Amino acid sequence: MTTPSYELKNHTLFINGTRFSLDAYVSKVIPIDSYLAVKIGYLLDNPTTTPPRNVFLLDDAGKIIWQIEEFKFGDRPEYFSNIWLNDKGQLMAFVPQGFQFVIDMKTGKLTEEEFVR
Repeated sequence: MTTPSYELKNHTLFINGTRFSLDAYVSKVIPIDSYLAVKIGYLLDNPTTTPPRNVFLLDDAGKIIWQIEEFKFGDRPEYFSNIWLNDKGQLMAFVPQGFQFVIDMKTGKLTEEEFVR
């Protein structure tokens, strides 16, 4: 599998030379096999708010494969403040309330929840 060619420039994502838009500022990109895990920071039309479910998996054409499963703290949907690959190569996500998760790469579902702070 070949990782898509990408560039993150001024919070705008380019995949294989083509500008890709989620109507949001892109804050992090992680190449994984032939995909890109993308975390958005805030919406272009509302730069003070980071939306919940703000992590996506894209293919080399910029097609959305999945959007992360929603996490609620109480009744309120929360955003993910960080994504990374752990030492096993699993995609991880963290919410500000102190929970981290392994993300199922096929579905975007949250698995292996752990409270870390």
